Amino acid sequence: MYRKKQNLPVIHIDLCTGCGACAAICPTAAIALQGDDPFLKAPEKCTCCAECEEICPVNAISVPFTIGWAEK
Repeated sequence: MYRKKQNLPVIHIDLCTGCGACAAICPTAAIALQGDDPFLKAPEKCTCCAECEEICPVNAISVPFTIGWAEK
């Protein structure tokens, strides 16, 4: 079984506190802040690493994934 990230991070603005941790940790600078609101500044640079999801203190970011079976 494996977990495959697919799709871009989903930012839940209603939960976001505007701390900027997601933008600071993003290794490709795909996330930026506009005022206190994060947004995907460069979605084509996003590698779906989920660092933003893991660092968010209020769980305002989620990276969708699928679970599947690997073939032998």
